[in-house]
Amino acid sequence: MTIGGGQSWFYRMSFLHIYQRITLKEVSVGGEYSGFRIRTMTRADVSAGMHFKTLAGWNQIEQDWERFLALSPGGSFVAEAEGEVVGTVVTVTFEMHCGWVAMVLVPPERRRGGVGSAMLRHGIAAMQQKGVRTIKLDATSMGRQVYLKLGFVDEYGVQRWQGVGQVRACQGVCAMQVLDLEKVVEYDAPIFGANRAALLRALLRDSHGNCGVYHGPEGEVLGY
Repeated sequence: MTIGGGQSWFYRMSFLHIYQRITLKEVSVGGEYSGFRIRTMTRADVSAGMHFKTLAGWNQIEQDWERFLALSPGGSFVAEAEGEVVGTVVTVTFEMHCGWVAMVLVPPERRRGGVGSAMLRHGIAAMQQKGVRTIKLDATSMGRQVYLKLGFVDEYGVQRWQGVGQVRACQGVCAMQVLDLEKVVEYDAPIFGANRAALLRALLRDSHGNCGVYHGPEGEVLGY
């Protein structure tokens, strides 16, 4: 929901097994549905995902989709009707402590036909099948109502800002190097609650030198 000044509000939500479990009996991974089927997403489906995100006004790029596929192989799915992709969902897990469900996208002409709900439930069921303990997502104010009914609960609000940045001198901040990754991962893990080494490595690789790290007086990482 855009609230002016280039700001958007989102809600970060989590789903714990103690609230509601969507069982594999209700949503079978790889199952058939009325008018469409759900299958594992491949790189060949990225173009469809890019088309859907453009229709939705989202800002992901192809590298984001490819990163999802690489981080959690077999964890992203598409809905297909008569050979045409009509929906997407991606999931990413971190050490089974938590997983993320995202990119639930359906083109306008296919909405309100049960595709989006099926994709969301399919992603949740796939992570539960792996034994993921907590499932998280970012929700718009409209989507939040759907997720609350599924058992998700609010964690906190998230603001996204858009604008033109200005170059400023930053003492102590330098470009992140591959050699910094080990210390960055050690710094990040207790704050996030799980090891995100694969994600951080991929982000550094794809950043074209735009990752920074802040070192303390003893060379310790104090921010990135």
